[in-house]
Amino acid sequence: MAILVISALLATAFSLSVCAQVEASSLSFGTQVGEYNGVIGYSNYENSYASGEYNYKNDYNTGMKWQCVEYVNRYYYVIYGQKIRIPGTNADEYYDTASDRGLVAYPDGGTA
Repeated sequence: MAILVISALLATAFSLSVCAQVEASSLSFGTQVGEYNGVIGYSNYENSYASGEYNYKNDYNTGMKWQCVEYVNRYYYVIYGQKIRIPGTNADEYYDTASDRGLVAYPDGGTA
């Protein structure tokens, strides 16, 4: 069972998203905006943009391109080999559904 370090990972995904928003006019959808542990983050163009396109890694659907939640799903799959995606859930639901994903949730300020 993997340990849920969702705060740091979502913060990374959010940071990649913010970087893309800072210069949104110059970053088209799918432009590489950064990487963490070799997992590349891509521009979603605008915060509210939903492409309707899905990303697959080895036939595993990691989610809608290039949402922050897709990045987290892809990260866990690439780094840990763990499939944590529950279709239709958003980032704010990951903590409460951690056990459904095979993860352990720790509160902010807690110890792992």
